[in-house]
Amino acid sequence: MSKYVQDIDKGFRAFQKFLKDAQDPGIVEIGVLDTPFNNAPAFNDGPGANADAYSVVQYASVNEYGTKDGRIPARSFIGSTVDEKKRSISAKSVWMQRKLFLGQITLSQALGLMGEHIRNLVDDKIVNLRSPPNKPSTIKKKGSSNPLIDTGRLRQSISYQVKNGGMTDAQAADIAGALTE
Repeated sequence: MSKYVQDIDKGFRAFQKFLKDAQDPGIVEIGVLDTPFNNAPAFNDGPGANADAYSVVQYASVNEYGTKDGRIPARSFIGSTVDEKKRSISAKSVWMQRKLFLGQITLSQALGLMGEHIRNLVDDKIVNLRSPPNKPSTIKKKGSSNPLIDTGRLRQSISYQVKNGGMTDAQAADIAGALTE
């Protein structure tokens, strides 16, 4: 009578490959992205034909970080959103990783869902931010007390972009398929 040990791989090698490929799965860029629309002159901060016009990218940067001279205070709407909503973002990430692992969504879909989730959180922050408040002269000029909303152009400019890294959707699907067999 001979005794032997048989090694049956039920997905361990695929899981190792998944972990290796997941080292650079891709990224989601979120914010006021560097596009021609966002870089075109959009805001005119003064009366008359000689006033300097500046882009949405510049406007967003000034509001996110404030000015060096302190004339415009920081009204963070991207970094503060990520900091304040870590639990929501983490929960969404766990949910998407599970769906990706089970082969129910693709890598691009998972990254896109995360981008849309954070974009919505940033949008809510822009709408609901109240502090630091605008100066009374600014409120009078624009007719609103919301520090980050005037024309709506900043909100319209918040977007995301998925950049796949080292693992393609097909690779992720192959691995997920091997792991669920």
